[in-house]
This record gives sequence, C-alpha cells and structure tokens, in this order.
Amino acid sequence: MNCWGSNSYGQLGNGTFVNRPSAIVTTLSNVSKMNAGLNTVCSLHTDQTVRCSGQNNYNTLGLFSSKVPYDVRGL
Repeated sequence: MNCWGSNSYGQLGNGTFVNRPSAIVTTLSNVSKMNAGLNTVCSLHTDQTVRCSGQNNYNTLGLFSSKVPYDVRGL
C-alpha cells in the first residue's frame, strides 16, 4: 500500500509525523478497502480485520490516536 500527504497526526501509519509529498510504501498488506478522513486512515483487510491510524478526534478511531495502524476490535 502506498500513501502520501499530510501526516501531522500519524495518519499515514508509518510511525512518524513527517508529511510526505510523494508516495511511500506502508506496512499494510492484503487490503481490500481503504477509508481516509481529514486526519485518519482505516483499512479493511482480506481477513476481515480493520486497522486504523491517525487522530482519534471525537473517538473516530474507537480507541486512541496512533501513528501506526492498530487492530480495531468489536466491529
């Protein structure tokens, strides 16, 4: 999976807060769907797990803000 753009809240999921003007390779694999919001990114994987990273403003990620994707439980 390749991502780029603003990363001020870790939404690119690469473990940093560095903005990326060009594509970088992420650690995500087997992704079937992606959803990117203003400061968050979530991915649905082929094994039906959901992983999210970025800002947890208004509890949009379900648990906490994170600069690396984490498994969202209970969906």
